Amino acid sequence: MSNSSLTMMKEQLSNVAIFHLFDAYYSVDQVKKIKPFKDIYLFSAKQEELNTKDIVMVAMHD
Repeated sequence: MSNSSLTMMKEQLSNVAIFHLFDAYYSVDQVKKIKPFKDIYLFSAKQEELNTKDIVMVAMHD
């Protein structure tokens, strides 16, 4: 999940050669709100068919 667009996220992950390590990635563009609105996290959990009580968030910044 990123505040970046899907295009930018794919480019960033590809540039560091880790794009292939992700099963899925989501952009706030898909929800039309930026983090930390909970709608973003609920959207990605729903897309992955996961219950929010069964997932954790890990933040990584450059």
